[in-house]
Amino acid sequence: MVIVCFLLVLNSTAELEKLRIQNKQLSDQMTKFRNDYDNLLKSFQPSSSEQSSPEPEKEATGSLTEREKIQIVKNNAYKIQNITEGYAYDHGGFYPADLKALDTYATSTYMNEVVNNPYNNKQAYVTDPSICIDISVLPADEGIAENAGKLLFQANPNEDNKITTYTIAALDGEGFLIKDEGDNIFTLSNAPSG
Repeated sequence: MVIVCFLLVLNSTAELEKLRIQNKQLSDQMTKFRNDYDNLLKSFQPSSSEQSSPEPEKEATGSLTEREKIQIVKNNAYKIQNITEGYAYDHGGFYPADLKALDTYATSTYMNEVVNNPYNNKQAYVTDPSICIDISVLPADEGIAENAGKLLFQANPNEDNKITTYTIAALDGEGFLIKDEGDNIFTLSNAPSG
């Protein structure tokens, strides 16, 4: 009986050591994943030349060019995309079902950032409804002046009702979707193009 107990203890000790080694390996992998995630977030941020915003005095006077205003709105869109990708990273690859869930996440992780709408000079968190409209919940029409400079967020559920893709768009000074010279709508998404 003593020999059986001794063998069980030896076996348990060996198993415990295997688990410690696996735990260390997993911990190292998690550290690597976190570093990779941080680098990925940095790659989503616009470069400093894209991100440069005008001086506060210039914004206050309203003397920004239309191009500068569009760039500020696009930078706001990149900021909400970073938060959306962070949400998916922390939620097993699934995206938020609505802007409220994204706002809760952004606030709890300190990722939410105060941004400026250059068309009305309102400042609020990027996930605030005064900056971003959740078209997953309520559709928004183009050409509405009060929506000038706002972002559009749409969660796209799959057949299992899990959110696996999203789309972010932005509105110009007249409340129309921002387009490039080729008349392509400015959107940010994780969905494959094509």
